[in-house]
Amino acid sequence: MKRIIIFGMLLLVCCGVTGYVSYTIGYRNCSDLSQLLRYGDTIVSLDALNDLRVGHIDDGTRKVEGICFSHAAMIYCEPRFQRRFAGLTNAACSDQVRQYLTMYHTNRSDWTPMMARLEQGLQSWP
Repeated sequence: MKRIIIFGMLLLVCCGVTGYVSYTIGYRNCSDLSQLLRYGDTIVSLDALNDLRVGHIDDGTRKVEGICFSHAAMIYCEPRFQRRFAGLTNAACSDQVRQYLTMYHTNRSDWTPMMARLEQGLQSWP
């Protein structure tokens, strides 16, 4: 009986340590990836702001749209986000994104692949 209790306690400790180490490694990797994405967004945003300040409105707008559409595509094209954020995100933003696409990008031949993916994601959005 003592052996079973000792084995059970040892198994519990091993599972706890393994879970803690896995969580720590996963959290660090996810945090590093999100920081890398923020860094890229900062560079593109700064470049877009410089274009807007200099007077290159079309170039700056295109860069800001690229950031916006890529983030929106990450949200609207992923099924796991559809389950988790459907009510909040749909009410807050999906209609505005659809309206922007139809108002300012009427010629579909000029659309980027990200815009086409975003539209496809918005069609399947609840």
